[in-house]
Amino acid sequence: MPELHIENVCLSYGAGPVQVIDNVSLTVPEHQFSVIVGPSGCGKTSLLRMVAGLEKPTSGRLRLGDDVVTGPGADRGMVFQSYTLFPWETVRGNIEFGLRLKGMPKAERKDISDHFLRQVGLAGFADTHPAHLSGGMMQRVAIARALANDPSILLMDEPFGALDSQTRGLMQELLTRIWSENRSQILFVTHDIEEAVFLAQRIFVMGARPGRIREIIDVPFAYPRTIETLTCPDFIRIRQQVLAAIREEVLKMRPEPAEA
Repeated sequence: MPELHIENVCLSYGAGPVQVIDNVSLTVPEHQFSVIVGPSGCGKTSLLRMVAGLEKPTSGRLRLGDDVVTGPGADRGMVFQSYTLFPWETVRGNIEFGLRLKGMPKAERKDISDHFLRQVGLAGFADTHPAHLSGGMMQRVAIARALANDPSILLMDEPFGALDSQTRGLMQELLTRIWSENRSQILFVTHDIEEAVFLAQRIFVMGARPGRIREIIDVPFAYPRTIETLTCPDFIRIRQQVLAAIREEVLKMRPEPAEA
């Protein structure tokens, strides 16, 4: 699993131009679960989209191992916030979609899809279509589909943002269990501070636009994590540390009060 290197990346839009990201550099080592968090509009999703090859940096470069990212590729799996399943395919069909494109034999595809169906707790829904699934179940299929293609890194853009709080908590626990079993390399974007601390081995805190890496925080808890993790003193301390950093950045974005 090659390391991800983001090297002096800047991103600007428009004729102005508007600078979205300014000189961001970070490394995601193999097997690491990293989370990017920061104030709204700081460029978190734009940075993830550049890693995915869906946007190009204005300057700087992104590398996965020795390969420079120039566009989308099978070495990077992506899970979005919106539900992106193919409605005409069954759960199994969605999970096997990329494997079929690779020309993998049917029996091998079935072995892989069976494995990930069990991992995400959907073994009894292989022949069900997405229209009959809840939001949480659809995101479990999306995660299984991404992992089935065996990417070098899994990119996740607020994948649980549309879920209710109870389902979101269950999905977070499921993801930490899957990660501890697969040891996938994950780069996860969220605006939810508690989610960031619960999931991550390492948190990259971004500053207000133009986005920069303000702080890097290591999270020491073992995996898989459970609801009890939320109440331990170190969890509360790290959550407060991240919250204070983001609050300071949000306050920078507020206009100065006009003089009387």
